[in-house]
Amino acid sequence: MTKKRYIYIDILNCIAIFSVLMLHSSQIGHFGNPTSKITILGNVIQCIFIPAVYIFFMNSGAMLLDYRKRQSTKTFVKKRTKRVLLPFIVWSFLYYLYDIKWTAFPGPISHIHPSIKDFVQAFATNNINNIFWFFYVIIAIYLTLPIISLSTEKHKKYLWYIVIISFILNDFTQWLGSLTNVSLNNKYLNSQLLNFLAYAIIGYLIKEKYFNRKQENLMIIIGLFAFALAILGTLTGGRIKAISNIGPMLYSVAIVLIVRRVTETHTFSVRTINLFKIAASSSLGMYILHVLFYKVFSKIFNVGMTSLVYIFVMPVIVYIIGTPLIYLLKRNKWINTILP
Repeated sequence: MTKKRYIYIDILNCIAIFSVLMLHSSQIGHFGNPTSKITILGNVIQCIFIPAVYIFFMNSGAMLLDYRKRQSTKTFVKKRTKRVLLPFIVWSFLYYLYDIKWTAFPGPISHIHPSIKDFVQAFATNNINNIFWFFYVIIAIYLTLPIISLSTEKHKKYLWYIVIISFILNDFTQWLGSLTNVSLNNKYLNSQLLNFLAYAIIGYLIKEKYFNRKQENLMIIIGLFAFALAILGTLTGGRIKAISNIGPMLYSVAIVLIVRRVTETHTFSVRTINLFKIAASSSLGMYILHVLFYKVFSKIFNVGMTSLVYIFVMPVIVYIIGTPLIYLLKRNKWINTILP
């Protein structure tokens, strides 16, 4: 059985990578004066585009959780190794070499005393290009799929149970701790892998239409409400505890549901579908290369983190120019091997 292509997944991939670009152009939100307008603007942008990588996890789950219908586990492992693990290793090495002499932001970390031992240690601890945390997580998710996938046929309710438990142990406890001024972070209960795996699972459940219309409506309303509270919390500097530290899951789920519904009620031309397909296929390559594009852009236009050109114009230009460039590069079979 061949894997069915879903246009809403392609559109979400495009939204996700552009969101990554916006998150990384608005880093002033993390480093600026908390009371300055530009820092507050940066934090608002962070709230708007925070679903970025979570959407990638949800899309991965949507398309891969039921891989057993199409291929063996051996084939699945081979394909994931070629698609993700090999590029991850290659680009970690290339960025390590880059880090010895040059800098870029965000991501690459300086290594002024390079060695094999230093590379191995840096690779093991995500200290080469810290935005590559995505690869560590997605590989960990892939490692769980041969087990999790066994529930896709007759036991979807158990998958939903995993999502609920993850939400309670991560997003809900984070919000409750902020509300009560009591730290509820417990390294034995708050599992990052469980948290990210839950995104993959709910992405699959949404694709399979596990939830009925009323349940989806409720999830959309709650997700948009959580987003509104997050914006309000940012604008008030986090002073109102009840609307602070709201996790991204509710908002991310709402975005995916809305995009899926829009695509179901709209007819796209073949050309439009192909354009989204091409753009989506370049998303992972853009994730790997965009910090270098940002470096070039900031040099050419002589702009820094506090510039509105840096925050708003740079992501748009990089996406418009970088996406077709990456697509053309990937047409070379050797480059396609290391640039997913």
